[in-house]
Order: sequence, then C-alpha cells, then structure tokens
Amino acid sequence: MLTLATLALFAGCTEDDTSADYAGGTFTITIEDVQDDCYDGIAVIFMPEGTPTEFANPVDLPAFEDLPVDATVTLQDPFSDMAVTWAQGQSDDSIVVTDSVQSDVLLDPESGDECAVDMIVNVDMTVVDADNISAQATLTTSGFDEDDCPAVEADPCDITLTLSGANTAASTAE
Repeated sequence: MLTLATLALFAGCTEDDTSADYAGGTFTITIEDVQDDCYDGIAVIFMPEGTPTEFANPVDLPAFEDLPVDATVTLQDPFSDMAVTWAQGQSDDSIVVTDSVQSDVLLDPESGDECAVDMIVNVDMTVVDADNISAQATLTTSGFDEDDCPAVEADPCDITLTLSGANTAASTAE
C-alpha cells in the first residue's frame, strides 16, 4: 500500500508547468545586456543610454499550440523587419528562432559611415510564466570588410543580447 501511495505522490509531481498557462500574446521586449564579441562600441546600437532598453515595437509571440509559425518582427532602425519562424525549443517551456537574417545593417548611421554588416539571428526564449519570458539572442555578424568598418578580431563574430519580455495585456490589467 505504501508503494502505491508513493507512486501516486510522484505521479502528481511534475516539472514546473509554466508552459500550461502561457498563451502567447503581444510582449514588450527589453534588452537587458549586450555581450559584444565584435568590437568595443557596438553595444550602443542596442542600448544607446547604456541601460536596459525596450524595443520600439511590441512583438507578437505565439502560443505553444500554434508552433511552428512564420511571422514578421518589426524592428527599429538601423534594422529592418525580420522574417522569423517560431518553433518549439529543446524543452517544454522553450521557443526558438533559427537562422533569421538581417542584411546591410549600418553600424553607425548617425555618423554617415558606410559600415554595413549582415547578421544571422538565433533566439532561445524561455517562458517564465504566463506573462513573462526571458531570452538570449545571438547575432552572428559578418562583413566588416568595408573601409568605414572597425577592425574586429574575428569575422564573423557574435553579439549576444539578454532579453526579457512582459505581456502587454498583463501590464494594462494591473
């Protein structure tokens, strides 16, 4: 009898099922940190004030039951709108984007320099709860061969963004 009770107890204990409450939605995405493996200074594109910075446009994130799904993420200058495919990640609470492309991104459009690079974007997003996500985006950057481009240690190189996101419906309900 003790064995049956123990099995019943373990059967009721499952992994944290944060994905069960998550239904997707429109999220405000914030860049929390930038790891720059290209050259010192590229972080200013992502965090101009050196502090966490919200994306100019909210991002529509799909529910797990809708995966995979093709979408367009609207980004601000110097980036262009980006076609993505949201797909199930390795874990139950993960959504990924693999090999999306940003072409001819001007690194310093304000200066008039013509250093335009290409980026392959990969995102690994974790659902924290129904209204919050955390993510890491890796932008594999190449094309630093123009006269106005800074010298880099490696081409391609990675720029890693640490992101957080909050469901806009949850923030307006409070």
